[in-house]
Amino acid sequence: LRSGNPAGDDVLRHAVDQTVKLASPQLAKKVSVKLSALATSYENAGGEDNQVKALYVHSLVMEVIEAGFSKESAEFATALGNMATTMVGMDKVRDALPVFQSALEIDQRVYGDEDLAVATDHFNIGFVQSKLGLFQEAADSFEASATIRAAQLGEESEETAQARQRAAKAHKSAGVAAAAKSASGDSEL
Repeated sequence: LRSGNPAGDDVLRHAVDQTVKLASPQLAKKVSVKLSALATSYENAGGEDNQVKALYVHSLVMEVIEAGFSKESAEFATALGNMATTMVGMDKVRDALPVFQSALEIDQRVYGDEDLAVATDHFNIGFVQSKLGLFQEAADSFEASATIRAAQLGEESEETAQARQRAAKAHKSAGVAAAAKSASGDSEL
């Protein structure tokens, strides 16, 4: 697959082309589940080459879902999230942020603002923002996730607590970064 097995590439490409040609939601679901499992197996195998293969397979999943559903479907948002997660694993954090943000926008249109899928999107965005040093933005994203999780799962749920803890940590990091910036004499004009 993409660096070692041209025959494997041909088989996958043919399967995707046939699925896209038929544009059947049922077939798209079956093929995307199988492809997602393949992508996950590459991710779990580790190594840069396998991460690249996983990213390629995720792109095929998105192609299949777009044909069987649409770019505005929850399935497409999930595929975007999976691809962005792989990108984070490859240290392509800056590239992953707009992909996670696109997943959030789709999920908000599909589910509204109070769904757990939207909470997960906010959490993932907060995680990436933290890695990029965008601590205040990360705190806001984690707080949005915690608010939705509290409403859907309860204030005492593990998921809510995790989002609240991440928000607090991001707030603390934002304060430290602001203090360091102030102490060094850097200020925004």
